[in-house]
Amino acid sequence: MRPARKIAAAGADISYERRAWRTSMLLSIIIPTLNERATLPAMLSRVSCVLTGVAKEIVIVDDGSRDGTREWLARNFPHGKRSGARIDVDGAGDLAFAGGAADAAQITAWPLYHERTRGKGAGVRSGLAASSGEVVVIQDADLEYDPQDWVSMFELIAVRAVADVVYGSRFYGRPHRSLYFHHYLGNRTISLLFNALYNQTLSDIEACYKMMTREVKESLLLTCDDFGIEIEISAQIARAQVAHLRAGHLLLRTHLQRRKEDQVERRRQGALVPDQVPVRRMKRLCRRASGGLQHRLHHEVRGKEAP
Repeated sequence: MRPARKIAAAGADISYERRAWRTSMLLSIIIPTLNERATLPAMLSRVSCVLTGVAKEIVIVDDGSRDGTREWLARNFPHGKRSGARIDVDGAGDLAFAGGAADAAQITAWPLYHERTRGKGAGVRSGLAASSGEVVVIQDADLEYDPQDWVSMFELIAVRAVADVVYGSRFYGRPHRSLYFHHYLGNRTISLLFNALYNQTLSDIEACYKMMTREVKESLLLTCDDFGIEIEISAQIARAQVAHLRAGHLLLRTHLQRRKEDQVERRRQGALVPDQVPVRRMKRLCRRASGGLQHRLHHEVRGKEAP
């Protein structure tokens, strides 16, 4: 049994070129998507350019999109799986799987479709069930997260073999984009409550990037269909860590490129902006708490007025 072990955040940056490893491990990338037609092609191209010496499988899970994402996937993956050494985007916004050297690491991608919108958690669960890689990472399709951050995460798991799970953080260590205060407060509050319950020190429990080994993935018993999947995954990993899992924690450099009008359009289409989800949860909890308090005060006042 391996002792639980914490991995400190990496210090000085090391260039990607110096860490262009070759490994026989297969990296599975799970991309749940809902109404991401504008950003999904660029994200797939970016994903293909990271860890070029590592074979990858990309599982794209469409959660009932209504903005043309589903039709775009059907057009670009007419027969299911497509493979190549690199993914490019042509002038029409379609994918081109480019070949490479005979020994080049291959990328295989394919879509899965939900008949109706079920939630991010359902998309993650469908993607995890379909993946087969020795290492798994979850990637959003909206360009908020930079896949180059995988390099440090993959190193800890596959190269140095000092971690079974690596979490990213948008708040820890390096400089990062200034976030809205309420979004920041919501995320930090949820992380604080989680850390108190599970004796952890994670700074950003709602961060998308969670990279893990296949053994960790297969140990998870997930049921959440919504954004609660983030807490469910973390809680099960935290419980297992007490026994034998080794967890790491690295910074994520986020790039929120959506403009305000893009967020308004996403809300109109029924999609939740990820940074707003913790805030909505906290507001819902506060409403419940205040409602219960008002109910108690109402009974106390009526009790005092009774003869």
